[in-house]
Amino acid sequence: MKLHFSLLASHMLLLCFLHHPVQAQSTSEKAGVFYEQALGAYQQKDIPLTRIYLDSAVLLDKNFAEAFARRGLLHYEFSEFEEALSDYQKALNLKPTEAKYHYQKGVTYYQLLRIEAAKTCFEAAIEHHPSHTEALTALGVLYAEQGEYKKSLDYQQKAMHYQPQYEVLYYNRSLVYIQLNKIKKAFADLETALTLKPAYEEARLLRLYLWQIQSEYDKLLEDVTYILHQNPYAAEAYYYQGNAYFALKRPKEACEAWQKATELGDMDAESQLSQHCERK
Repeated sequence: MKLHFSLLASHMLLLCFLHHPVQAQSTSEKAGVFYEQALGAYQQKDIPLTRIYLDSAVLLDKNFAEAFARRGLLHYEFSEFEEALSDYQKALNLKPTEAKYHYQKGVTYYQLLRIEAAKTCFEAAIEHHPSHTEALTALGVLYAEQGEYKKSLDYQQKAMHYQPQYEVLYYNRSLVYIQLNKIKKAFADLETALTLKPAYEEARLLRLYLWQIQSEYDKLLEDVTYILHQNPYAAEAYYYQGNAYFALKRPKEACEAWQKATELGDMDAESQLSQHCERK
């Protein structure tokens, strides 16, 4: 079972396009018009035009921090991480206390596997904005990935304090509890996550793993049915379905489930199929 934390990714958060922009009178106002046009172009999925407008905005106004940050987000979206870092730094040079710029820069460092640099950025975001849930969550994830579970739980608890209705926080904490072998607490957090978002596939798949290690095969199969109703291409669900059928001494159904999972690309299912079934 591969356990993956959910780091809150940085996305382009678009403002509403102004239908009646004020007539520009100064260089900064002209830059503002280009910026709004960039947002409109992005909404229309015209990425080349979005780039042109953002480039024009920062060319006209070199103190336009938000335009630099938006261009950084666009670079990030297209995996142009070094360019994104450069634009985030320009934004931070202009507004060094803007927490969201530190956070966005940290997410970019994370993508480049520069973990300590990412951590520094997330900590800076919290210093300037203590209730920055995304940065708190990100630090919880980083510490969990480094095996520092107490620190991870501390940051996740702080994030939950500010955003108690966000299901990803409970999913992430359940992963830490699994590492600590606190299975009841992991179950409780997954139950909360699924109460908040019943169609949360990652949480339900993780619960399949817990049902399996607890030998609760009937409950596992109930969750599989729910998942496959929502997503008939969920390879991992077929894999666990096969495991449950095999444990229940239903080998034909087990092999059929593993076969389906293998066809959908699940390597663990392929291993089970090779061991226990005649290959088609």
